[in-house]
Amino acid sequence: MDKSGRKKIKPYSSDEALALFIDTKLTKSQYIKIRVQSKTRMADIYTSYHKIQAAKKACYPPDEAITITEALMEVQLQALLDLTIRRLVLSQKKVFTTMANDISQELVLISKWGYNFRDSDMFISSFVPLQLSSMSKSKNKLILWQNPRSSSVRYCRPIRLHFKKETTELSTQEIDNIQEQINNLQKTEVCVAGKTFFVTQQMALTMLDGKFCNAVTSTTSAQKCYICNATPTKMNDLETVSARTVNESAYRFGFTIACVDKIF
Repeated sequence: MDKSGRKKIKPYSSDEALALFIDTKLTKSQYIKIRVQSKTRMADIYTSYHKIQAAKKACYPPDEAITITEALMEVQLQALLDLTIRRLVLSQKKVFTTMANDISQELVLISKWGYNFRDSDMFISSFVPLQLSSMSKSKNKLILWQNPRSSSVRYCRPIRLHFKKETTELSTQEIDNIQEQINNLQKTEVCVAGKTFFVTQQMALTMLDGKFCNAVTSTTSAQKCYICNATPTKMNDLETVSARTVNESAYRFGFTIACVDKIF
């Protein structure tokens, strides 16, 4: 408050203005017009547009981590995770500052990854960060950030985008490519509140549909169980289903109805 007891006007920071710009789906001209009009009323609360551009650029991976061709757009997974983690930590700076002495230097980011099939002429692999956590000195888990909309595309981070139709060969190549990058991930180092933290990435392949699971397990029919190859006519026969040989490598894609019947 000022000396007269009135609350002071609090201008938007660059990141806050960027968030407002995106959430309200403003165009450049609309934002500039709103800013000019607010200044004429002695309320200079909106930062300049070039600062919004700078804040937006800070959200992008480095140029050397991006590959673009006529048929493919790719961001190196390590670079994308590093950027995501640093932005998440920055957004939780107050939490880290308050709890700096209680947080272990070893953090864990849990994410899910998989594929998007909304466009028949485009094959997209992406990941979604779910939770950033640490251990307290008393060995209790501390959740530093939690995705408030885990099923929303709001936090979705595209990794690879193919301008190709989905095929069995492409599906297999994609899962091998991303899995290899996951296997080679290094811890992300990030500094905040005068302390250095090291973040381990844990990624679960859960963003899938039945079509993809059938493709990568070479299941020829969409009506078959990709774990035990049971057909609809055999799924109700528990003795027959229980005796079938299962493909244990397909467990990572989740259980089908036939498999649930077999377990319970």
